[in-house]
Amino acid sequence: MTNVRIGASGNEVRQGARRRLFVEGKANSLDPAAISAVVGPSVDVVPLGPCFNVRAAAEALFPHHQDYYFLADRDYTSSDVVDELWLNFPNTVTHNFLVWRKHELENYFVDPSFAIKSSFLKAGKKSAEIERYLEKTFGDRLWVESVNRYIESVRASFRVSLKFFEDSEILAPTIEKCATMAISRMKAIKFSRPSDKQIKDGIRDAHQLLGGGRPRLQLGVGAWLDQMPAKEVFKGLISRFMAVTDRTGTRLNGVQAENEFVRDLLAAAGATGWPDDFVQLRRILT
Repeated sequence: MTNVRIGASGNEVRQGARRRLFVEGKANSLDPAAISAVVGPSVDVVPLGPCFNVRAAAEALFPHHQDYYFLADRDYTSSDVVDELWLNFPNTVTHNFLVWRKHELENYFVDPSFAIKSSFLKAGKKSAEIERYLEKTFGDRLWVESVNRYIESVRASFRVSLKFFEDSEILAPTIEKCATMAISRMKAIKFSRPSDKQIKDGIRDAHQLLGGGRPRLQLGVGAWLDQMPAKEVFKGLISRFMAVTDRTGTRLNGVQAENEFVRDLLAAAGATGWPDDFVQLRRILT
């Protein structure tokens, strides 16, 4: 049973009853369920809701509650910032805020070397099949994610509101076509945008980072498995390769299946088989 809390009593915190880790998501969603299993019963995991700005909460509450801790998805945070957050967590000067090293929590659970350890793996399913599924599914989004990754860098640098592209908008893609679409979107907003060449080069760099310069994704080449959004891929992996049940043997679906899958996987793998970030987080907080 996970120790997910909807709220935290200020009196309890002042008395040091438990450490409290605030995370993204609703009470019954993946983040609090998985993170609670990672940190163990000595830490109360408190979901803040799906749209809550976790970093803003960390910075606002730190002067009053230095024993509150906060964890969020990395999304497009730069490697330098991520490394600094992990190096200084918990930060006793500014805040106790941390982000995952991977794009989001789901990226850890779609890693085939980890997912294959689940006791819910369907009979006959092999790691190679999961790898092909990941390469194909992530590969279908490589171009749109390369564009969106660059769009996010422009949003952060120029402080402008630029919409991400949907999958259906990037068809028969090439660097030239993607750059043309990005330029068109930026021209619609009045700001001193990057040059056409900078936009083209930025998208090319993102594509190189994620895909490693290969025409098709290959496991172990490029940063795609760690740095592309994985929520939908995670759901697909469970439905295709796992038969998740409760303790009575009843088949589970949706959020219930996702939560039970991660709890089972963490238990089946044992702490020595966890991703390094999970091991480090547990050690820091407990």
